[in-house]
Amino acid sequence: MRTLVIPLLLQLLFVAVGFTQAQPANEIANVFTKEFAGSWRASDPIGLATLWTEDGEWMSMVGSRTIYKGRPSIAEVWEVGLHGRTTTDQLKIEVEIDQVIFLSPTIAHVDLVMTFGTVASGIMREAMTAIVVKPAVRWKIRTARVARLQD
Repeated sequence: MRTLVIPLLLQLLFVAVGFTQAQPANEIANVFTKEFAGSWRASDPIGLATLWTEDGEWMSMVGSRTIYKGRPSIAEVWEVGLHGRTTTDQLKIEVEIDQVIFLSPTIAHVDLVMTFGTVASGIMREAMTAIVVKPAVRWKIRTARVARLQD
C-alpha cells in the first residue's frame, strides 16, 4: 500500500507545483502580449515605460548598443521610436512567447519574438530576452534586450 501512496503523493505534488507556475506564467505573458502590444499599438511611450521597474533597463542592439536606464529614459527612447505614428498608421504587432523560466517565485527569464511595423514602413522581427520581477502585485520588466532577426 505504501508503495502506491508515495508515487501518487509525488505526482500530486508535481501537478500542484505546475499549477502554481501556470498562473504567473500567464500573467507574465500578458505583460508582453496584451500590455506591451497594446501600448505599442496606441503609440503610448509612457504606457510602455510603466511596464518596467523604476530602475529598469532597455537595450536595443538594433543599429547601436545603447542601454537606456530608468523609466524616464525608456519613455524617451519609445517617444523617439514611436514619433509621428498614430493609431491610423495601421500599426501591427504580434508577440510570441517562446519560454518563461522561473528563477524564483518573483523572478523569471522570458524569451519572445516580436513581429511589428506599419503598412508604410514594413514589418520587422526582433528577438527579446527579458528578466521580469514581481515586486508587488504586478509583474514588471527589470531588463530587456532586443536584437533584429534576419528573414
